[in-house]
Amino acid sequence: MLPAHAPGAAPSKMRLPAVLQISASCAVIAAAIEAGVVLFRHLVLHRILWVSFDFWWMTPVAFLVLVVPSAGAGWLITAAIRRPLSLSTVFGILAGILTFSMLLPYSVIAWWASAALGAGIGVQAARATAPRDPAAWIRPLTRIALVAGGIMFVFATWTRVTRAVVESRSMSSLPAPGPRPPNVLFIVMDTVRAANVSVYGYERRTTPNLEGLAADGTVFDLAISTAPWTLPSHGSLFTGRSAKETGGSWRRAISAEPRTLAESLRDRGYATGGFVGNLHYTSYESGLSRGFVHYEDFLVRWGTLLPHSSLSRIDFKSNLLLARSPGEAWTALLQSQISHVRSGGDVLLFHREAADGIATNFLNWQQTIHDRPFFAFLNFFDAHKPYTAPDEFIHRFGSRKEHRDTYDGAIALIDHEIGKILRALRDRKLLDNTLVVVTSDHGELFGEHGVIGHGNNLYLPVLHVPLILRFPAAVPAGKHVSSLTSLKDIAATVLDLVGVEDAGIAGNSLAAHWLNEHGVPPEDAIAELERGINAAPTNRNVRGDMYARFSGRFHYIRDGDGVEELYDYVADPKELHNLTSRTDLHTVLAALREQPPR
Repeated sequence: MLPAHAPGAAPSKMRLPAVLQISASCAVIAAAIEAGVVLFRHLVLHRILWVSFDFWWMTPVAFLVLVVPSAGAGWLITAAIRRPLSLSTVFGILAGILTFSMLLPYSVIAWWASAALGAGIGVQAARATAPRDPAAWIRPLTRIALVAGGIMFVFATWTRVTRAVVESRSMSSLPAPGPRPPNVLFIVMDTVRAANVSVYGYERRTTPNLEGLAADGTVFDLAISTAPWTLPSHGSLFTGRSAKETGGSWRRAISAEPRTLAESLRDRGYATGGFVGNLHYTSYESGLSRGFVHYEDFLVRWGTLLPHSSLSRIDFKSNLLLARSPGEAWTALLQSQISHVRSGGDVLLFHREAADGIATNFLNWQQTIHDRPFFAFLNFFDAHKPYTAPDEFIHRFGSRKEHRDTYDGAIALIDHEIGKILRALRDRKLLDNTLVVVTSDHGELFGEHGVIGHGNNLYLPVLHVPLILRFPAAVPAGKHVSSLTSLKDIAATVLDLVGVEDAGIAGNSLAAHWLNEHGVPPEDAIAELERGINAAPTNRNVRGDMYARFSGRFHYIRDGDGVEELYDYVADPKELHNLTSRTDLHTVLAALREQPPR
């Protein structure tokens, strides 16, 4: 049992400054260790870690904000009940808790094992310092913290200054653009499926502004995403490659080899700016920022800063809330891990920039580039679970009690902000010289086929996404393209419509669908999904990679177990009838099994 008072300790009323000094030192040292591990995993292991470029200062600040007030409050409580702890005990408690929190991200170590290890280190830290005069170990502890803090401050300053200098130099070194080149506004409504967009016949009027955009442009009625989750889908949008060819995975960025749309337009003199709400898979770590002169992802907010400490990411309740029996509760508790490694992406750690912030930040940036043409990429994240929107949008359709109502409200919010952007560009006399592309990276399931969410299946609602183009100089108004199209052709389409040739971008221009409507050969659309990490047993990709192919009127799916499904999505749009057992379709099934050339 640890002693209540260390030998030579000052009276309790004099120990608060020492408690705060110890807690601040422990917080800074823990932050330095965590930041060092982040740097190693990022540079050596090339992992996506969900941290800001500013993690060098955000990590220590987050630890200090969480640890020092808690330690001070603990001291006040123990002093009030006349049971003050010794400084060595305080040190041991802090060492144990911080060790526990820093071990939690590593799923190979069970949380209870991390807790046991943290407790052991805490006990040993308290025992090692208890016999000694507090000054003999507090001063060295403080010196170590000051050195660690100084190193992180230098790196934080260097990172900030370097980014500012690089952006300024990149902007000033852009080549001169051609005569009056068109702008490009590329909007991705993250997780918005076509089935819930009123442009596509949805009974709820979720997208009145997109209806106006569609009237002035062309709607693709059957646009298919290359993947049912963000990173590979966005990778296809920017490179023209298939989901697998992008190299993007659950823990790794897209490959550095395929040339991106942003790089192509930047090299033609475009000011390139990205404004993203999805901090999981469209931040700078994803590789999608390549080619952007200006990129906004982790903005400085409390909701962004605090999750940079592992202490704020501990989450045991999510798994426990799903338990239906004491046995399931115990199993869930044993399986709990730090929140951001849970599968499915439903636990969102960071402050998500709302649609109005994304729109405002883009419009403000556009005014800073003066007369230079722009390529702007906007990722709206409001329709991603947990579906966020003000009451005024949700109450158009129902209440917050129903996921579909909040989802539709979030789509309506995004539509509202798109309308605001289009009006602003019109007022600035830029809209008619701007190619506007509005699409989504993937959709969402609400119980169809017994599945919820995305990133876990390849059914039609999660792959069929909206796609609308507006550009009066080259895109016909009021047109609908009914044939099958793939999102991987969007990058090539953008370059074609703005008159840029770039052999590094794969794909075919979708302009052929209105320039030679009856001469376009039938297309196949391919979608892929890699095996899930810590995937739930109900996920279709729990045991292996998945593959889907759309050809003609048929949709073929092969799941991670090799189980096949075949649907006639024209006659059966809800895909209720699996046709694999029909003998008259065996030839069709055999043809769909063979992957076409990429």
